[in-house]
Amino acid sequence: MSIGGTCLTPEQAKAICERIADGRSLRSVCEDDDIPSRSVVYEALEGDADFAGQYARARKRRAEFRADE
Repeated sequence: MSIGGTCLTPEQAKAICERIADGRSLRSVCEDDDIPSRSVVYEALEGDADFAGQYARARKRRAEFRADE
């Protein structure tokens, strides 16, 4: 199963959102060996509304995380 017609798996999508919520940037997350490139992530965001919503929530949590620092 893939997200948004890309090679991004549900497990990778979950990991991306968790790492973003923990304060990391997408650029940093995509440098991890288990995560595909940013272009794949951006394509998945365009093609899958559920993933886009999860990603938006993760970014909101990241902003709250950074504000607490």
